[in-house]
Amino acid sequence: MNKFYESGYVERWHTNKHVPAQTTGQHSFGMLQLLIILHPNPSANLMQAIIRHDLHESFFGDSPHAAKNEYPSIRVFEEHAQRIFEKENGLKKLELRDEDKLWLKLLDQLEVIFYLESLDCGDHSVILKQCAILVDKYQKDLQGYGYFA
Repeated sequence: MNKFYESGYVERWHTNKHVPAQTTGQHSFGMLQLLIILHPNPSANLMQAIIRHDLHESFFGDSPHAAKNEYPSIRVFEEHAQRIFEKENGLKKLELRDEDKLWLKLLDQLEVIFYLESLDCGDHSVILKQCAILVDKYQKDLQGYGYFA
């Protein structure tokens, strides 16, 4: 139980000196706030997935998005680490619908945009542009499920 609770204190943005630290708990809470604003009827599994999506970082730290893009094996490792963490901590595997998976990705990127735009420090235009491209893609994909029409 402690590992689960403490996972919310992992600091994000540690590799970018221009972005103040944000905990995984703050990030997940921001995602939940956006979900409540944007989704007409979110599933309980989607809400759990938001809370659980970075649990493994309590052991492995936050891997920067750029690193995962440049070295896809990092992303594979993180997915495996997430499954191990959940299993070792007695969490059942969540079954997410395809649209919930898209929502999870959308909210993960959208929260980054909101966080960076709330700051009054440095130029984050490159990160914001990358996130905006992904947000646009996920929104278009979700239109196929009747969202953002």
